[in-house]
Amino acid sequence: MESAISFLLPLFLAAAALLFGKGAVTISNLAGESLQRDRHTPLGGAAAFALGAQILLLPGEAAWLLTMRSGADLGTGVRRFALFFIALGTLCYFSWIGISLWKKWTSEEKPEEEKKPPREPLSPLWIAVPLLLSGVILCLLITGHRVSLRGDLTAETVASAMHTGSLYSVNPMTGMPYTEGVPTRLRILCLPFLYAVLGRVFHISAPVLVWRIFPVFWFLAGLCAWISLSGVCFRDRKKRLLFLSLILLLLFASDAAFPYDGFLVLSAGWTGPAIRAWLLIPSLTDLLLRRKYLLAFLPVLCEGILVWTLFGAKSCALLYAGICLASFLYGRFLKKRGKEGA
Repeated sequence: MESAISFLLPLFLAAAALLFGKGAVTISNLAGESLQRDRHTPLGGAAAFALGAQILLLPGEAAWLLTMRSGADLGTGVRRFALFFIALGTLCYFSWIGISLWKKWTSEEKPEEEKKPPREPLSPLWIAVPLLLSGVILCLLITGHRVSLRGDLTAETVASAMHTGSLYSVNPMTGMPYTEGVPTRLRILCLPFLYAVLGRVFHISAPVLVWRIFPVFWFLAGLCAWISLSGVCFRDRKKRLLFLSLILLLLFASDAAFPYDGFLVLSAGWTGPAIRAWLLIPSLTDLLLRRKYLLAFLPVLCEGILVWTLFGAKSCALLYAGICLASFLYGRFLKKRGKEGA
């Protein structure tokens, strides 16, 4: 029964990520066209999926904070998550459809000379290398042979919550109530709650949910973030594909030991540090390079609800500040250089 129902969850996650992402990207592109004009760099489908995967965390965090504050059980948390999810999904859907129809009715057709020329055909080798590397990683994640449980109790915590109906009430290692309280900074992280909610809704066991389904989902979302980042860094398609191939090869190369990001992505892809390294950081860089400064707060917020402070929860915030400062200083340098040239 579980094997038949488990296929519904990946479809649900993909549909939710696309819906949330399309709504956010449509609003962002409209604001960019209105405010930035010539400096506007629109976001595409890959960026939409990466953003939608991050937005999916927000209803989970909102429902978990209310549930934790009120002391309610997991069943109440499921209903609250469904309420926030439906409300956010409805907003994104009508924003996406409404703005798309409005732009279609008000836009003027481009003359023939302004239309983009046809793309030059690429050698199959350029496409085959990143596809092959991605396929190998997906096979490793789906089979679960690379799972590493060093220092992680996510699956046990999720299984305990699904069994007892309460999160962080019973120690999953002993089966007894916690003798000491769990730190608040750790309790507010939403991943265990989100996994437990979806596991109960779709009737999937914690090991399958945590160790197989979600690592695949987060890997695909991060891959979309890297694809979008390659588009803003390189105009030539060959360079984009080469960039993606190098990133995937570096992922294998860094799979050496526990602390490295490559090891986390391939062997602990359900954890917050792995999601930050593979999804949040490239997505944040992509948004900042496209001058989407307001939307770029999303990865910073997601890091705060995914990663415990002990594991460096300020990385995205520091990266945001660093890129913005570098952009500001570079702009001042160009203005000063222009005045001296005049």
